[in-house]
Amino acid sequence: ILAVPVVWVLAVGWSHRFVTEDGFIYLRVVQQIRAGNGPVFNQGERVEAFTGVVWVAVLSLADLVTPVRLEWLAVIVGLAATAGAVGLSLAGARRLWSRYAGSAALVPFGVLVFVAVFPLWTYATSGLETGLVFAWLGGCFWILAGWAADRGQRMSGPKAAVLGLGWLVRPEMVVYSAVFLVVVLAAQWTTDGWKQRARLVAAAVAVP
Repeated sequence: ILAVPVVWVLAVGWSHRFVTEDGFIYLRVVQQIRAGNGPVFNQGERVEAFTGVVWVAVLSLADLVTPVRLEWLAVIVGLAATAGAVGLSLAGARRLWSRYAGSAALVPFGVLVFVAVFPLWTYATSGLETGLVFAWLGGCFWILAGWAADRGQRMSGPKAAVLGLGWLVRPEMVVYSAVFLVVVLAAQWTTDGWKQRARLVAAAVAVP
């Protein structure tokens, strides 16, 4: 049952695959990186033409280690990230569900609403960072669900670092990172000292 939404996203995303015009901006930047000119649109112009730092890094690495054409890489990686987002969201929901319902069956009605929306089918492979944004949000939900399900568990440094990546995934995602961090700090306030709080904040903001 839980696999159905993931398979559905892969199927409809692939059947509606395309790269939008703005997606080619990313591809141009990746080509400039491979040429040794840095993350620019034109050589010698110090202008940032992209919004997702992590997406540029992912495409650049994929272009470096695979022989697949860059346009197809953007389609495949974007679709895989969107499907991964659905899988991570379901895994997070299962973590919360098992705490309250034990071994009772989990039917993912909520995610069915998400995967039924037509723009998801098209923007899963748009060449933009949309799929990566979904994957990061799904990963954050999975992390927070596991942390919330175990009341005695502290948020680890590596997991806090993932929660703090929002700014690099897409600039406005820094709002989500800030909210996640505030929630964790508030929940652990009575058990953590200032040293632990400082470490948590440092881990969350270290990469950005």
